Amino acid sequence: MSISSLSLISAQRSTILRAQEQLRKAEVEVSSGRYADVGTTLGATTGHSVTLYAESTSIKAQLTSNTLVTQRLSSMQDVLGTLSSSAQDLVNALIQAGGDKTTADTIATQAKAALEQMSGALNTTVNGIALFSGTNTDTSPIDTSAAAKTALADNATDALDTWRANKLDADPANDDFQAILAANFDTVWRGNVSSANDATVENRITPSETITVSSSANSDGFQRLARAYSMLSTLATDTTLSTDERSTLYKTAINELNAGQQAVTSLQTDIGLRQDRVDSANTRLQSKQTVIKASISSLEDVDPYEASTRVTMLTTQLEAAYSMTSQLKDLSLLNYL
Repeated sequence: MSISSLSLISAQRSTILRAQEQLRKAEVEVSSGRYADVGTTLGATTGHSVTLYAESTSIKAQLTSNTLVTQRLSSMQDVLGTLSSSAQDLVNALIQAGGDKTTADTIATQAKAALEQMSGALNTTVNGIALFSGTNTDTSPIDTSAAAKTALADNATDALDTWRANKLDADPANDDFQAILAANFDTVWRGNVSSANDATVENRITPSETITVSSSANSDGFQRLARAYSMLSTLATDTTLSTDERSTLYKTAINELNAGQQAVTSLQTDIGLRQDRVDSANTRLQSKQTVIKASISSLEDVDPYEASTRVTMLTTQLEAAYSMTSQLKDLSLLNYL
């Protein structure tokens, strides 16, 4: 039986093509560290790998979402810290002033500035989401218009008038300025100043755990601060106030500011606990992600030494095949005639 040089060259060409494909895959595996064709290599266990990748993607998305939650909670803490500091500054100024009317302009100016600062702080947004609007997250909660400011000023003026009238009646039950000031404030606040609601926004921080990521500008603590600020900015410079009346107004403001601060501090503590929960959730998610990556690696990673050895072997085989092919192409009957 005779074998032509053409058939030998054709067979050698097929060998070269197979070796080239094997070398390509081996080089991919060396550079990537994983099988070149995972599906073919894993066979029936490919489904398990797909499941692990899906779970890994889900964890990445959750961690990204948790980053946004952390940003919101951190911004809320910053706002609350600012509000607490401003309230304390005004308390200190009131204590130092006593009932002295000579500092009235300073007190009124400081109260007005604190109210404006509070309005801006409660309108804080993160990535376009309002932090203190309840579930009305697409709208800043505090109306800073002249009409809103007038509504607050009118509440303070009406409270003073009612208090003075009640004192004339000599009825101690109706002679509590702080109670009179607060009586209609919630209605005025919600109707003229705040568009927030009292509902909460919940965000999922793990597949089985949610957390509150909002607050409401309608909360009692914020209203107490606003009540004190608006009252002082409106009435502190009233020249008709007697020394006793001014002293009562200042004491009322101090009580409201202290109560507001306590509420703000309580909210800060609550948000701090939420931040701890997010941190804990992230730690668990990251640990789970590490386990998943290890599982994927055990399924798909190649032995780098074995892959490199295979590249060297296939390269040698190809070089030998190229050499043989070249020699076969030089064969000719004419060389023997």
